[in-house]
Amino acid sequence: MEESTRLILIAITSAASSWAISVGQGWAAIEILFTMVSIVAIASNVAERSCKPSR
Repeated sequence: MEESTRLILIAITSAASSWAISVGQGWAAIEILFTMVSIVAIASNVAERSCKPSR
């Protein structure tokens, strides 16, 4: 789904290359933000599990 959305956006914007570049950079920014949020969530989950005493 994600790749098809990206391909459709690029196909629509191929006439205006500057707009296509902006879409690509925005998409990259979203991917980086999602990765950073995922890393923080995983790290907090690991830290939470390591602080709990084992039974």
